Amino acid sequence: MKYTIAELAERYKVSPRTIANDLNEIELELPLKRIRGGGGGVRAELLPGSFKHILTRDQEATLQELMEVANEQQKKHLGEILTLFGSPPKVRQHRNRQRELR
Repeated sequence: MKYTIAELAERYKVSPRTIANDLNEIELELPLKRIRGGGGGVRAELLPGSFKHILTRDQEATLQELMEVANEQQKKHLGEILTLFGSPPKVRQHRNRQRELR
């Protein structure tokens, strides 16, 4: 379903600004597809990254280490797991650099 911010504000009897702020907070954990412009709205969709931060740092590090010895098919699957359940790629890259510096 798709709702406009105005529709959500009316439905929950709050201001549009409250809805916008809440959507920003929700978006930290669940990617939202926002449609801008006339007739636009907001729709929640499960996209890569919807399950952010389920893996611990140690689990992510283990999967990264496995990538180094995996065949192409295994690398594909490991990458999918990291994309769906791990930290965002920039965070993983930063952690990898930090680990290399130790």
